[in-house]
Amino acid sequence: MDNPNHATEAKIKFNHDFQRLFDVYHLRYEPTTVRPFSQSEASSSKPMKDPKKNFLNVVRLSVAKKQKGASPSSELGRYSGTDYTSTMSADDIDSFDILDWWKGREAEFPVLSAMSRDLLSSQAYTVASESAFSTCGRVISLRRTRLSPEAVETCICLKDHLDAIDRINT
Repeated sequence: MDNPNHATEAKIKFNHDFQRLFDVYHLRYEPTTVRPFSQSEASSSKPMKDPKKNFLNVVRLSVAKKQKGASPSSELGRYSGTDYTSTMSADDIDSFDILDWWKGREAEFPVLSAMSRDLLSSQAYTVASESAFSTCGRVISLRRTRLSPEAVETCICLKDHLDAIDRINT
């Protein structure tokens, strides 16, 4: 890499992409304080007969959209402007669990908490050696998404060894 500005460009690209991802999560998870029109009003595809109600609903929707998009990065700014590590001891750092930390700050940072839950947790997946571990279902289920790759490998090997012992004994 002959580009001396590569790190700066990569940081700018990361910040831009992260902001875009944050904006997507913000639209999905940020609570709104203005009540949009009701489900019955929303499900009706015909214009309302009462122009005052129709106008009121249009205004409510407009205000809700503005509030949702008003300052999505204020949460991001609050988080990035705070130093959380300066108050941590060495023991705190050794026993630190990032997912528990974000779960504890869900009320303060609802959007970033949702992002961390989705991006930092191990996703459920299946492996080619599934038959060695289980005859039905997946090796990693939705309730076991925190298994590390080493733990999955250990479980698969243990199950395979137990099956081999059963085959030898029968």
